[in-house]
Amino acid sequence: MFLIFQSLVFSFGITLKARKLGVVVSVNMRAQNQGVLPGIFEEIFKEFPDSPVFLTNGGGMRDWEVVEKEYKKRVDENNQKKKAGQPHEKFLAKELKRPEAARFNTGAALDWVVVQGFEPNPDYVGLKAKHPDLFDDLRRRSGVWFIDSNKEADGAYLAFEELMKKGVEAIYWYNQFDRPIEGEETWGLIVNEAMACGTPAIVSTACGCTPDLIVQGETGYSFKLGDVQGLAECLRRFVARRNEAWSERVRAKISQYTIEKATEGLARAMAAQPLV
Repeated sequence: MFLIFQSLVFSFGITLKARKLGVVVSVNMRAQNQGVLPGIFEEIFKEFPDSPVFLTNGGGMRDWEVVEKEYKKRVDENNQKKKAGQPHEKFLAKELKRPEAARFNTGAALDWVVVQGFEPNPDYVGLKAKHPDLFDDLRRRSGVWFIDSNKEADGAYLAFEELMKKGVEAIYWYNQFDRPIEGEETWGLIVNEAMACGTPAIVSTACGCTPDLIVQGETGYSFKLGDVQGLAECLRRFVARRNEAWSERVRAKISQYTIEKATEGLARAMAAQPLV
């Protein structure tokens, strides 16, 4: 599986011919107010009419345990400020709902803040009021889901998990990138897991495993974090060669990284540098 993502432009100029494609679209307040959503969905349903679509409230992706802990701390600090008569967040919810996936044509979607808006903010009228025709169209389609959560939950990762369960080969992602996405990664075990299945990987240089596992054009491609054009070029190269037999090269590379070999390497390092 590979991922195509973007923020402001709809296409990298890549002709995508995946047998099964998934789509993730952020439909939060910022996307609604830019007025681009009707055009985006028109093209999505034209190009990928049978693809499962997931709607998200922003594009943040962080571990739930981390998010929940930080939010509880934020609530406690806000309560202390309120008691002390200091400026505080007036509309901060007491709890943060854990992200859940649900069909968009169910009643649950009507209570989603993205749909109904947020009354204290006159700029956030919600998808139903802002784009009524698009809202009705999305509700009629059986292949549309949404990630039920607040923006602060950074739950967009769940959309990708659900699409992977559906066996998609590629994911088209439209996102405003106004929420944090964990970027720096000490290693990145998901790359090991993919390669163990014979799947080549496109990985940024912010991932610690990149210099060890990614051999350009052999086991995948790498690009500098934040370099959109660099990522686009990696995707073009991969798409042009996607029918080649990558698996043998990929599995040969990852076979060098086993528990036994890691243990042997650790033992050699300890022997070469005795503990004082």
